[in-house]
Amino acid sequence: MSQGKWYMAISIVSFSLMHLCVKFIPNVPVHQIITFRSLFSILLTIWVLKQKRIHPFGNRYGLLVLRGLVGVGSLFAFFYAIKLLPLATAITISNLIPIFILIFAAVFLKESIRPIQWLLFVFILAGVFLIKGFDYRVSMIGIVVALAGSFFAAMAHFLVRYLRTTENTWVIIFYFPFV
Repeated sequence: MSQGKWYMAISIVSFSLMHLCVKFIPNVPVHQIITFRSLFSILLTIWVLKQKRIHPFGNRYGLLVLRGLVGVGSLFAFFYAIKLLPLATAITISNLIPIFILIFAAVFLKESIRPIQWLLFVFILAGVFLIKGFDYRVSMIGIVVALAGSFFAAMAHFLVRYLRTTENTWVIIFYFPFV
């Protein structure tokens, strides 16, 4: 197996374990979990930046801070949704990120969205609300929080796509836990 595939597998396992930990430590507030997670990320990123002799503050400070803010907003909403909803439901809703990216591409990049894509978007949203209708554990506030997390994650991905043309990857990564 190639090195990239190993990294992907390790990433999937790591994120899955993180989601399980968030779900099964109900007495720890979300903001404390995020702070703890961010400390590890900051330390690792600072170490890499020093090793590679990269200046951490980047060229587009405002956009980097915005990327950090929407990233933290996404993480907070997603972790809170995990606490409010069954884990599978929270993760299913978090997988709506590409839909929001499609909308951002239409609005900000003026890319056209075909009618079939809009129709599929309606079906996807209907599916989210069907989840609500069949599971008594699924609250409307949980769905809204999970959707907000997907929206902010899509915005963060969109900003990363834009920033990668002017910023070093490690600088972009640094701003996520730094903010």
